[in-house]
Amino acid sequence: MIRTLTHTLHELLAETEALLTLAAGLAFLAGIGASVAGAPRPAQVGLYLVAIVVGGVPIAREAWETLVGERRLSIDSLVVVAVVGAALLGQWWEGAAVVFLFSLSEMLEDLTLDRAHSAIQALMALSPEEARVKAAGRESLVPVADVAVGATVVVRPGERIPVDGNVSAGETTVDQSAITGESVPAAKHAGDRVFTGTINQQGYLEITTTHPAEDNAIARIVQLVESAQASKAPTAQFIDRFAAYYTPGIVVLALLVALVPWLAFGQPLQEWVYRGLVLLLVGCPCALVISTPISIVAAIARSARAGVLVKSGTVMEILGQAKAIAFDKTGTLTQGRAAVTDVVPFPGYDEAAVIRMADRVEHRSEHQLAAAILRHAGHAGTGRAADRLHTEDVQEFEAVAGRGVRASVDGHVYVCGSPGYLQDLGYDVAAQRDAVAQLQAAGKTVLLVAENRTLSGAIATMDVVRPEAAPALQEVERLGLTHVALLTGDSRATASAIGRQLGIENVHAELLPEQKVAVVQDLVDSHDTVLMVGDGVNDAPALAAASAGIALGAAGTDVAMESADVVLMGDDLRKIPAALRLSRRTMAVIKQNIAFSLGIKAAVLLLALVGLASLWMAVLADVGATILVAANGLRLLRAWDGS
Repeated sequence: MIRTLTHTLHELLAETEALLTLAAGLAFLAGIGASVAGAPRPAQVGLYLVAIVVGGVPIAREAWETLVGERRLSIDSLVVVAVVGAALLGQWWEGAAVVFLFSLSEMLEDLTLDRAHSAIQALMALSPEEARVKAAGRESLVPVADVAVGATVVVRPGERIPVDGNVSAGETTVDQSAITGESVPAAKHAGDRVFTGTINQQGYLEITTTHPAEDNAIARIVQLVESAQASKAPTAQFIDRFAAYYTPGIVVLALLVALVPWLAFGQPLQEWVYRGLVLLLVGCPCALVISTPISIVAAIARSARAGVLVKSGTVMEILGQAKAIAFDKTGTLTQGRAAVTDVVPFPGYDEAAVIRMADRVEHRSEHQLAAAILRHAGHAGTGRAADRLHTEDVQEFEAVAGRGVRASVDGHVYVCGSPGYLQDLGYDVAAQRDAVAQLQAAGKTVLLVAENRTLSGAIATMDVVRPEAAPALQEVERLGLTHVALLTGDSRATASAIGRQLGIENVHAELLPEQKVAVVQDLVDSHDTVLMVGDGVNDAPALAAASAGIALGAAGTDVAMESADVVLMGDDLRKIPAALRLSRRTMAVIKQNIAFSLGIKAAVLLLALVGLASLWMAVLADVGATILVAANGLRLLRAWDGS
């Protein structure tokens, strides 16, 4: 509520200042018209004075508030001094021109920043205002703000999902591009998470609400991005510190220019006071001050629209400076779930028979390896979901945690488990040791399958590498991050196998969380700026230890949003090199803006010292520089280069 009132007040003030600028401009143009028409001098001066007073009110207020509240001179203070000086010298039209052009510059600066801010604020419009809540078998439309956590919300094909929640009934595909930046629709089934503002494309859904409206995915994204845009990057902080000394310095220099030639050399006082006033306006660092924040705000807004949340301007700068990058394995470089990679039938059996036997006994298990086997067999799940697909007579089912399962199915005894488990049950596994060892050397988990007392085959499973991981890593290395490390708590054999698949030489395996932190700290010591990529949950300490932590696949995950500096709402690793490129382009634009701003100032300053620049020329140069700097920064709103 307070935030809304503050935003409304800001809009009202901005509208008022825009109207005052317009009124000042009209009075200024009327004064010029009166001058051209040969109207009496008092009429001309009156119109210029109206322009100065009307347009100067916001400028004088800002100057006074900064002087009293912060005890420093601001850009507005320089303008006030210059305008008062022009009036005392009788340069009324130039004083009016200064007020109007400076007010116009401030208004354009606000409009530019508002455009960058609105690029992310538009997300809020994606949140539906009403939700169809189902209770006691009846549906009713209620305001989204009134939907309680745990309520069941119905979403029909083509509708936007109004709440964050989990699918409780139905299946469909959902366009999640507004949240994750991924253009390919995501399939959703019972138990899957869905987000506010995404579009249900095909099926009927019932969703159990998990977050209130004020804390849904879109609200969290907007809050994070607004916080990031409000923060200042190191370059912006340096410019602020520089301006704190620069502005008083300009005032002193202007006084010297105005007085020294008159006092020391007998030069005309009025002429050199005028040059001193021009110098004051030349010194207004408007374009310089806006050069960094407009670029940072635009870059953060653009990355957020692509599903990458950068939490501060500091982080936006750090990304492009990184020299090394470390990746967690499970759920980051890999998909985080096991898949069947090999089916090795033993004499007398074929692959289909081995999978069929494993499927018959594993469908009662809840283990992730059982789920991998059932997926390979063409089933969607384990436990009760699989029971509906299996009508065999299953007896004497036994599951030994971490070892395997066995059961009697239609009179046949089936066993599926680790080689050690089958050996303990009395099976002769000696003849298969070489085949098993070869699969294990590749980092795979091996299960043996037996029917009655005969070994029928081996099934190898492994956490599968994400398809985009290899091209993403290649692109990261092309960007100059030649030291790529893999950090995992998994076995050395598995980690080495993943490392070989992806071309990662620096593999650190069997790490506890505190050991991951130590590895990251060592990387920071040796490479200065290091990025850490993880899932944002169990990698939180390592993410915090890096120069910048990047959480992958974090849509709707509170822990990920809190622990990382960069949050990838989806699972696409290719967004990492895209974010690095955006950071580098942002820093290039900032440098261009600073160089251009200082170059314009230097040129007009030289003209002012030799008497070839006027007050209105000084302000016009500043307005032009501000507009060009802002336009250059806004180009970053279209700068995303990622898949």
